[in-house]
Amino acid sequence: MSFDSQRFVHAFAIPYQMTDAGRGGWLNICCPFCREGDQKYKLGINPKGYANCWRCGARDVESMISTLLGVKRVRAKEIAEEFEGGPGFFLPQESLIGPEKVDPPGKAMAAPHRQYLVNRGFDPDWLALEYGLLGTDPREEWEGKFFGNRIIVPIHDRFGRLVSFQGRDITGESKMRYKGCPVELSPLHYKRTLYGQSLARAGRIVVVEGIFHQWRLGRGSVATFGTDITKHQLRLLAEYEFILFAFDSEPEAQGKAMKHARELAAMGKQVEVVDLELGAGPDGKGRDIADLSEEEVGPIRAELELI
Repeated sequence: MSFDSQRFVHAFAIPYQMTDAGRGGWLNICCPFCREGDQKYKLGINPKGYANCWRCGARDVESMISTLLGVKRVRAKEIAEEFEGGPGFFLPQESLIGPEKVDPPGKAMAAPHRQYLVNRGFDPDWLALEYGLLGTDPREEWEGKFFGNRIIVPIHDRFGRLVSFQGRDITGESKMRYKGCPVELSPLHYKRTLYGQSLARAGRIVVVEGIFHQWRLGRGSVATFGTDITKHQLRLLAEYEFILFAFDSEPEAQGKAMKHARELAAMGKQVEVVDLELGAGPDGKGRDIADLSEEEVGPIRAELELI
């Protein structure tokens, strides 16, 4: 297995030292196995999944975690899996993995796009200004694929680079409500981003499921494009000291929020899960954040410390 030693030591606040060997992903920590003499920075951790002390010899990463953190081997194995991946998470900027740029379809939103947003209780002028929304014509195609009658939502990474997009159908007739930029044409897959992160503040973040949820809560919140969070998204969330999950109230969504909260808590983060209990709408179905009016969401923003 591979092991992200840099992310591991940062998550558990373990003192470490980078040496020339660190250029290959190595870093040194105080050896938890040595019982004599100076223990200072003798244990080197390799990103390929093993550690070596120049005094007491080689160890596997699970043994190191178990001894270092004082946890049982089974828990050490879980932690090792949570930090699986190569070095470089704490580099200032991630390299794009696809084309250098993407040019989404669409132009300024027309009356049908704007009316769709108004019907959903959103201000189209504000969304166009804040998020750069575009609209496509009824017959519009992009790279040989049909993208007609959609609101185009640009997706930026945490540095504000345009890396992908999604198109939301406004007719209610398409089998695909959301249609995104193909992976091979995206500089970065959208599940390697948190929607809204480039507009968020440091230190504290509120996590919601979808784009419309994030629009409703605004700056200080991010969307994960569904309740299943990738390891890369988990790493992005781990940059914050306090993470609050505000997923929908249904048991499955709340269960996923609890799962991800435990993963982040294991990294030493302060995490909270809330069920906003928004009740049922006029149709008898449960409401989510996106269903709220601006008047209703104001107190919730205040409660979540977003204003």
